Amino acid sequence: MECGMERRFHRGFTAAEKTELWDRWKRGESLKAIGRAFGKQSSSIYFLVAPHGGFVLRSGVAPGWH
Repeated sequence: MECGMERRFHRGFTAAEKTELWDRWKRGESLKAIGRAFGKQSSSIYFLVAPHGGFVLRSGVAPGWH
């Protein structure tokens, strides 16, 4: 029985898209503007930016106290 609902696949961000996202964020673009550029809602952008306090984590560096 068909219920008329279509399945949508929500893909994440590629490494290149994440780099562009962070570049846009550092330039001061809003979450909404960045989301529009990627065809995603601003909440998708928020959940990538917020856990890091808006700061880009350097790759290859383990977090911890020194």
